[in-house]
Amino acid sequence: MPGSHTAWRDDDYAPLAPPAAFGEALPPDVVDTGKRVEFELQPGEVVFFDEAVVHASPPNTSSGDRLALALRMTTPAVQFDQAECEARMPGLIKTLLLRGEDRHHLNDDMVWRG
Repeated sequence: MPGSHTAWRDDDYAPLAPPAAFGEALPPDVVDTGKRVEFELQPGEVVFFDEAVVHASPPNTSSGDRLALALRMTTPAVQFDQAECEARMPGLIKTLLLRGEDRHHLNDDMVWRG
C-alpha cells in the first residue's frame, strides 16, 4: 500500500485465527484496499520494503516453503526485550553488528555467532 508507512497503525491491529502465520493483522475495514499494488514474484526474486508499509500475501498453496527475512537496522544503544522476543519467535531473533564497536553490550545474549 503505497504511502501507508506514513501512519503507524499498531493500535489498529486485531487477532487473527489460524492458519495465519502471525497472530494479528489490520482488519479489512481499516485498510483502503483501493490503493493496493499487487505483484507476483517469480522464484528467486525478492522485494524490500519498510516494515511500516501495510502489506499482505495470500496463503502459500505451493508444495515449497516460503521464505521471509525481516531485517531491522538500529544502533547498539537500543536494548531488545529478549524475553518478549523469545516468547514471540523462539530462536529467531538475533542481532548482528554491521559496523563499528558495540560499547553498550545490551544485547550480547542475542548476538548471532554464525
